[in-house]
Amino acid sequence: MSEAEALVECPVIVGTAGHVDHGKSALIEALTGKNPDRLEVERRRGMTVELGFGELALPSGKIVGLVDVPGHAHYLRAMVQGATGIDVAVLVVSAVEGVMPQTREHVHVLELLGVTHMVVALTMCDLADSEMIELAELDVDDFLSDTVFAGAPMVPVSSKTGAGIDDLLDEQVAACWDACRARAELTDAAPRLPIDRCFTIKGAGTVVTGTLHDAPVAVGDELVALPSRTVCRVRGIQVHGDTPRALPGQRVALNLVGDAVATLDRGEMLGVAGRFGQTMRFMMAFTYLGREGAKPRVLESGARVHVMAGTAEVVGRIMFMEGEAPMAVGETRNVQVRLENSLPLRAGDHAVVLSYSPVMLIGGGRVLLSRCRRSRELSAGEYTLLAALEAGDIAGGVGAWLALQTLPVTAVDVADALDLSVGEVDAALHG
Repeated sequence: MSEAEALVECPVIVGTAGHVDHGKSALIEALTGKNPDRLEVERRRGMTVELGFGELALPSGKIVGLVDVPGHAHYLRAMVQGATGIDVAVLVVSAVEGVMPQTREHVHVLELLGVTHMVVALTMCDLADSEMIELAELDVDDFLSDTVFAGAPMVPVSSKTGAGIDDLLDEQVAACWDACRARAELTDAAPRLPIDRCFTIKGAGTVVTGTLHDAPVAVGDELVALPSRTVCRVRGIQVHGDTPRALPGQRVALNLVGDAVATLDRGEMLGVAGRFGQTMRFMMAFTYLGREGAKPRVLESGARVHVMAGTAEVVGRIMFMEGEAPMAVGETRNVQVRLENSLPLRAGDHAVVLSYSPVMLIGGGRVLLSRCRRSRELSAGEYTLLAALEAGDIAGGVGAWLALQTLPVTAVDVADALDLSVGEVDAALHG
């Protein structure tokens, strides 16, 4: 299969990231011919304050989804919501200024959300001489060397003159191809759609948009939104035009019908009834980053925080399970997160954690168990279970969970508890 054919079969989302005024919107306009700033206030201020969505035509003719996120520190929440579902990040760094605070913050968010593919666009090269460009390249390389994006390709560009734009597109094609090959296939999965926008179109009705996860969705499908439990049916689908079916990894717009669909809003998640759920407590592998630009300080058990997953945000507390010793900056632990309101989650999802006040990025990580008992310490069996889940050892996780049970259970019970398919459970037990 050629790269172009693979991209057709495996949709990807390209998203921008970077510091305010480093030229993200100008770069997108140079790549697509369209200004992503759709709000009048954005055009007046000259910066993105809300999420921008569009499409990017690759040289092969393949069209991929495009997300433009705000770069200003005040719009961190919108950045996190926009970064959800990104497969390939385009880190935009000005050749004049180099790495800045929101450059660092955005890269940390991308890491916490599980993004692994990046291309660096070194912008504004028409305003910098060769020495400035070289220094900026060294600055970016040095910063990224301690992240999962070490060695990411870097392309000097000018959105004003068009220099380097074709080279940047070529690197994006390569990154999209790599993301396609790395995409995990979920067997027996059901679709999930974190809603990032909901609006009404005259003559059509309610439309919601988001990045589709896990499985296809088709016209006529019956869905439910959590946490509101709003039941609806898909009347129409758009993915760069009308289509009867959308694939996971695509930016989609769903035309919905049903009672109360007009009340849906960002933060709700659409899925198939009985195939996904919500939680008030979950276990996660949490990495504490501290606060960008602030004096390093430890994190205490019981700290009140904002938890962001998908496009939702809920207040909760981080509870330590491995003793009460505070967490140091850079430390990773398995913690229990107790929420004040329910949050749609499944094992394997990524969550970003913000401090309660002032609202700043402090960490995040991957969900290990989407539902768990309320406790202050772990048993030996639970340690074994979480270690297997953190390592991606499905067979070990199934065995550890079964060892904790006192009553007979079925494969369906195991699948529900660990957010697996029945097929995955059977393979773990008999493979």
